Amino acid sequence: MSEKIVRVGIWGIGRAGYGMIRSELLQFPEKFKIVAGYDIIPDRAAKLADEVGAKAHADAESFLADPNIDMVVVATRSFNHVEHAIQALRAGKDVLVEKPMATSVEDVDRLYGVAAETGRKIVARHNRRFDKHFVLAKEIVAKGLIGEVYLVQIRTGGYNRRDDWQTMRQFGGGQLFNWGPHCIDWALQFIGGRAVEIQPSLKRLVCAGEAEDFVKINMRGPGGALADIEINGAGVFPQPLMLVQGTRGAISLSWDKYTLKYLAEELPPILPKPGTPGEGSFGNTEKLQWTEVEAEIVPEDKATFWGAVYDRVALNKPFPITPEQAREVIRVIDTASRICTL
Repeated sequence: MSEKIVRVGIWGIGRAGYGMIRSELLQFPEKFKIVAGYDIIPDRAAKLADEVGAKAHADAESFLADPNIDMVVVATRSFNHVEHAIQALRAGKDVLVEKPMATSVEDVDRLYGVAAETGRKIVARHNRRFDKHFVLAKEIVAKGLIGEVYLVQIRTGGYNRRDDWQTMRQFGGGQLFNWGPHCIDWALQFIGGRAVEIQPSLKRLVCAGEAEDFVKINMRGPGGALADIEINGAGVFPQPLMLVQGTRGAISLSWDKYTLKYLAEELPPILPKPGTPGEGSFGNTEKLQWTEVEAEIVPEDKATFWGAVYDRVALNKPFPITPEQAREVIRVIDTASRICTL
């Protein structure tokens, strides 16, 4: 048993707060206990209370004043995340913020500033950093199997005539704020952690509302490695979720399987030949010995993410996603949203 159980209050009991976070927290009763909930739709808080034995609050004031809450999960609409997180911090609670943690880099700085001022902890819910396909790709790169990474391509989406609040900019909707934080965070980890050049394009294609359902972002890292991100709400044909290309091989990954192809041995250097090539020859005729691996990927291990949240909140250990990394994700999003107009 853990020495301390973190008592959780969920603010926003909808698709993320109820459908994802509630169900995930219930898997770890030795670490977390849902003790309270608040939503602008009272029936949602009542349903949560009945299911888990929590207290349903009728307003934000009583929710934040609840002395039984150690950590508030902010799972409201995107445009509310910063203000609600700041209110929770000022109420003396630690905070886990659903993505996006903010919609501008200024708000990220304000959020971390209030956390420092109040002495409370804040965690950005970058749960996709713990996805098995991403972890596997990073491990392969770290072993040097594919050489120096020069390009990572990330693709997600599908044909979806979406019509909920996520298609409306007034609520912080759009795929830049929805899948953007995950895809950008993945990409940054392969190109050196920082984007020195950002080239975005946004479009609204088939969804309702006026927010973008197509995002294209090209980034260059400090060492020259490139990232090519595409989130497509009008995509018809599936593409690899992630393709990491290096100077000696590549990894192609989907959610449930991967293919790795690489040169097992370091190749000798070659020199250019200035003479005319032989008839029918287009260059080097050396035989390359490729090693190829295909395998399934086990599902995401939610215990890893929630274990890291617990260690941060209960044990004061560092969280794997640093404030600087979380800020860089929002800086890329902020830059893209300022550059592009639909």
